Amino acid sequence: MTMIEVEGSKQNEALCVLADEIRHACAGCTDDIPHALRRALRSAIAQPTFLSAAQRVGRADSYARHLLYADDAGRFSVVAIVWGAGQFSPVHGHHTWCSYAVVAGVLQEECYAWSADCRAVRLQERRTRCVGDITFTYAGIQEAHRLGNPGGEDAVSIHVYGIDSPRVATHVNRLVQAVL
Repeated sequence: MTMIEVEGSKQNEALCVLADEIRHACAGCTDDIPHALRRALRSAIAQPTFLSAAQRVGRADSYARHLLYADDAGRFSVVAIVWGAGQFSPVHGHHTWCSYAVVAGVLQEECYAWSADCRAVRLQERRTRCVGDITFTYAGIQEAHRLGNPGGEDAVSIHVYGIDSPRVATHVNRLVQAVL
């Protein structure tokens, strides 16, 4: 297990429980992973000490990622993302499955549909994601989206990616062109 330094044993306990539940889900039937991740994230984010103050610190120039846990077998990574006001990801699909839960603030998710004619994606809808909301997406451009913070206060989300931690920054997002 690889973790960034955490404050307090209660946080370690909540993170270890989350990691155990995800590890168990990854070892079972892949059809059960979305439900198991939602259940595990719901329980974890209900713990007020799940994230330390340091793991809620953002950056002025872009959203900040804090690695919370990396599975020893490379099956998944847990990351906290801090979104400053007006910070958004690029439009992207995923090279792997992904689940996220909103811990603080409000996020906006723009959902896109693939257009074979244009070889790009088109905006289909915007969804507001509030504290406690949890989503799951499979790999592929069919579930392309853009996520970010439209508000004036920081927002925080916990993401679980089906990939090992060294590749989180390079092999999670599959950038795609959007047609406006």
